[in-house]
Amino acid sequence: APLFNEATETDAADEVAVLSLLGSRYVVARHRSELMVIDRKAALERVLYENHLTKIKNAAGTTQQQLFPQVIEFSAADHTTLQECLEGLQHLGFDLSPLGSTSYAVNGLPAEVSPLEAKGLLENMLEHYRSGSGEVRMENHEKLARSSAAAVASKTHEKLTEPAVFQMIEELF
Repeated sequence: APLFNEATETDAADEVAVLSLLGSRYVVARHRSELMVIDRKAALERVLYENHLTKIKNAAGTTQQQLFPQVIEFSAADHTTLQECLEGLQHLGFDLSPLGSTSYAVNGLPAEVSPLEAKGLLENMLEHYRSGSGEVRMENHEKLARSSAAAVASKTHEKLTEPAVFQMIEELF
């Protein structure tokens, strides 16, 4: 049996091969004739950014309705930021209803978000969104996509299984 599969030039040019995982932080991969060391968190953030940006632009996020809505009390700063980006959050799959001065009911979440992570994730997203407010050239929907990607990546990059890492690397290219 041959040691290597015969591949056409186009297959070899587009192929990404994950060679090794270095701890929980880096991936060694080969793309075309280049050897790359890829930061898993940064790669995940980039893949999520593209995905979230598409969802926001196309209002294509899916929502998993909650049987028992969670009530979250936000700080004044988070509440102001939340009002600014509420429509984009809805496009990502968040279903939030205002209850009072700074309280919201979380009626639904994107399918990939656990109800246990909702409060921390939303607060993290809003903090990322505010901290990126100095970037003049970035549209609000781009800031929100970047903020949500950073918040999700910071919580999930350590939990990625080996097959999920391979899929993520393929999505980069």
